[in-house]
Amino acid sequence: MFFLKTKNSKLKTNTGFTLIETLVAISILLIAIISPLILAKEGMVSARLAKNQLVAFYLAQEAVEYVRNVRDTNLLGEVNWLSSLGDCQTGLCYIDAQDPFFSSAINSCGTECPELKKYYPDVNQESFLYSYESGDPSGFVRNIRIENVNGNSEEVSVEVEISWDRGQRSFSVRESLYNLR
Repeated sequence: MFFLKTKNSKLKTNTGFTLIETLVAISILLIAIISPLILAKEGMVSARLAKNQLVAFYLAQEAVEYVRNVRDTNLLGEVNWLSSLGDCQTGLCYIDAQDPFFSSAINSCGTECPELKKYYPDVNQESFLYSYESGDPSGFVRNIRIENVNGNSEEVSVEVEISWDRGQRSFSVRESLYNLR
C-alpha cells in the first residue's frame, strides 16, 4: 500500500480569540481592578465613621466634665451646687467650653441646639478646637439636658447627645452627679 503524504493533510483551526473569550477576559480584568478600589473606598468610609465616633465621644465627655467642674466650683464657693446650670435644668442647653466664664458659657437652646464650629487658635491652622463663637461648621451638634433623679435634689442625671451627618448618626452619654456636701 502506498500513501501520499500532503502538506495540508490536517485541517486548520482558528487561532484567534472569539468574542466570548474576549468578554470573559475583560470581565476578569475589571473584577481584578475594581475590587481593590471598592475595598479602599469602604476602608475610607469606615475610618471616617470611626474618627467621627471618637470626636463625638470626646465632645460628650467634655460637656460632662464641664458640668462636673461647675458643680465642684459651686461647692467650693459655698453656693448651691447647681446654681450656674439653670438653663440646662429647664430644657436643652449648650455649653461652650472655650468660654472661661461659667455664666456666659451655658446657654439655653430651646428645641434645637446650634452646630459646633471648628475654631483655629493658631495661625497655621494645624490644630483646632470646637466652639460656638466663630470658625468653620463642624457638622456636630451637642445637646445637654440635666434632670433631677426621682425628684431628688441631691442627684442629677446629665445626658449629652452628639449628632452628626445631619442627624443621621448620634452618640449619647449619661452620667449621674451628686451633691457632695
